[in-house]
Amino acid sequence: MTPHGETGCSVVSLACPRIYRELRAAGRSVWMPDHRAWALAHHRDVRDALGAKGLSGAADDLPVTGTPLCVEGAQYRGVRRALGSRLHRAACRERAERISARAAQLTRRVISSGVWDATVLGWRVSADTALGLLGVPERDRDRVLDGQASAPEWQRGDLPVAAAFHRLITSLPDSAISSDSWTGALRAAAARGKLPSTAGRDLIGQLVLQGADLGVHTITTAVRLLSTHPDQWLLLRAHRTHAGWVETAVHEALRYAPPVIAVRRTAREPLSYDGVRVPAGDRVLLLYGAAGRDPNQWGHSAAVYDIRRRAARDHLSLGGIRHTCSGLHLAVIHATAVLRTLAEQVSELRPAPGRVPYARGMIRGWQCLPTSTTP
Repeated sequence: MTPHGETGCSVVSLACPRIYRELRAAGRSVWMPDHRAWALAHHRDVRDALGAKGLSGAADDLPVTGTPLCVEGAQYRGVRRALGSRLHRAACRERAERISARAAQLTRRVISSGVWDATVLGWRVSADTALGLLGVPERDRDRVLDGQASAPEWQRGDLPVAAAFHRLITSLPDSAISSDSWTGALRAAAARGKLPSTAGRDLIGQLVLQGADLGVHTITTAVRLLSTHPDQWLLLRAHRTHAGWVETAVHEALRYAPPVIAVRRTAREPLSYDGVRVPAGDRVLLLYGAAGRDPNQWGHSAAVYDIRRRAARDHLSLGGIRHTCSGLHLAVIHATAVLRTLAEQVSELRPAPGRVPYARGMIRGWQCLPTSTTP
C-alpha cells in the first residue's frame, strides 16, 4: 500500500482476503491505479453505495466485458421492462415448489454414480430452470441439456451452449411458447416496438447464460465449502428437514465466497468518504468479497464459514436495496434444493481430485469440481 492509500492490486488479488484487510485498513475509499477506480471494501459503504442515487446502476454501467454478464445498458433496461414482475422475488417464490422438485430430481440423477462433477450438477439444474422460464417444454430441455451435460463450455470462452439454446428457442413455433414465459414477453415487447425486432432472439442465449452462470457458481461454492468443512456438513444433515437451515447455508456460502467478487459503478456526482473526495465521473468498485468478510459487520468470526450465522442473509454478494441481482432468488432456490437433496441422500460429502478453478472478469467459481459421496 502506498503512502497515499493507493494499491496496485490485480483483478486476481481482488479475491484475496488479505487484500480485503489491507483495503479496509487503508480507509473507506481507496484509489486503485491498476483498475483506475476507487475501491469500497467496508460492508456499510458497499451497502450504502448500492442504494445511492449518486452512483450509476448496473443498467447504466459499462458491461463486464469478457464474461457472460455482458449486456448493453439500453438493451438491459428494455429487457427488464419487458419481463417486469417476472423478475421479482414473489414471482420466483410462486414457482419455487415446482423448481425445487425438478432440481431435486436432477440432483439425484447426477449424484447416482457416487463421484460426480458439482459444476455439471449446477449447470444442469440452473440451465433447466432458465430454459423453463423461457418457455421451453421439459422434453426439449432434457434433449438439449443431455447433449451438453458433460462440459459447460461457456466457461472456457466458447459459447456452443448459448448457440444450442438460441437455435432451440428460435425454432419453436409461437404456439409452443406460453405468453407468460420470458420468451413470450420478449416477443410481445418486440411486436409492440418496445424492443428491436431481433432483440428477443439475440438476447435469449445471453439471458440463459446469465441466470445459469450465477446458479452454477452458487451451487458449486456451497458444495465445495460443505465438502471441505465436514463439521458444517454434519450440522446441515442434522437439520436437513428445516428449510431455514438449508437456505442459511446457501446465504453463508454467498457471504463467505461470493461468485461475483466486485461490480463497477460510476459516480454521477462528487462523493466523499471521511474526507477523501471521489470526483464525478470516476469509477467505483464495490467489493462484495471484502464486504462479506468485514468484521465490523460479521464480528470476530467474519473469516469463518458457519451455517449457524443468523445474519448470513444480510450479505451483499448479489447486490442489495435498489440493485439486487434478478437471478438471486432463483440461485438461492436452486442451491437450497440441491443441498437439501444431498443432505437427504448421502451421509458423506468429500472433495475428489481434479478440481479446476474458474476466474473470468469479476466472476469466481469452479470450472470442474469433482465430488465424492457415500449413501
